[in-house]
Amino acid sequence: MHPYSIDNNDRFRILWIVIPMAVITAWILHEYLLPNISVYKELKWLLRIPTSALALIYVFYKWFEKDLWHRFNNLFGLVKTPNLSGIYQGTLKSSRDNFQTETVITVKIEQTLRYLLLILSTSTSSSKSEMAALIPDAPDGPMLIYSFHNDHKKISKPEMQYHRGMSSLIYNEKEASLNGTYFTSPERGYHGEIFLKKTLK
Repeated sequence: MHPYSIDNNDRFRILWIVIPMAVITAWILHEYLLPNISVYKELKWLLRIPTSALALIYVFYKWFEKDLWHRFNNLFGLVKTPNLSGIYQGTLKSSRDNFQTETVITVKIEQTLRYLLLILSTSTSSSKSEMAALIPDAPDGPMLIYSFHNDHKKISKPEMQYHRGMSSLIYNEKEASLNGTYFTSPERGYHGEIFLKKTLK
């Protein structure tokens, strides 16, 4: 997975959730739970380090960043970053044959609050994202823009050599879809359209 840029402050905003949780948890641990451990008095100096509020802030932040962030998005609206994670099925049309053929594609997106990876697969090739930007408030809906590198499979045609490209996809949360366009580097020089529907979260 690689970092992605986004034009909001969600990564800072979750500190308003994490810090109170860490402070309250540390207080409960030291006031009520840890003193009941038989060796607490002897190891008090040692147990205070991993159970301090500062240490718990780090633990809770990592927990939120990897998993809990999208739950707060869905339940409370405190996080505005769209959760694109999941497996999508759909089709791709290319200028290679004047958009006459629909190629079946599968896209897997792994996303945390800071990192993202998009893998697109067809019967003849696969591509992975290298860098990405997410624009939640784009006019037509959240927009994912990413660059990719593509490597053909052994069964593909010789002209489908390794290449790079860019893609721009609009996310429709109600329809759980991603639709947009792509273009490739001069090695191939094609452009096309992508239509995707989420099939698995």
